[in-house]
Amino acid sequence: MATISRLSVVIYTPGLGSMAHWAIYLRIGADGTDFQHMIYQAVGEAGELEFNVLEADPKASARFKSEVEVSYIYGKDSIKEVQ
Repeated sequence: MATISRLSVVIYTPGLGSMAHWAIYLRIGADGTDFQHMIYQAVGEAGELEFNVLEADPKASARFKSEVEVSYIYGKDSIKEVQ
């Protein structure tokens, strides 16, 4: 069974004190089976941002606005490299 992942940018409604919020989203799965959801984002105040990785489906967030697909990634080795 082939492992195929989708790399996207997700856009959220900004939180307090923020003008915009977006993140990189990697949905890892094998031919439509259960997916692993990985969100890579910067969090914090301007000038004090920290890298954050969250394992969650971005569409489950009340602040989710849209998703822009960037690429499909094929094969476990390529997916590990992106992670």
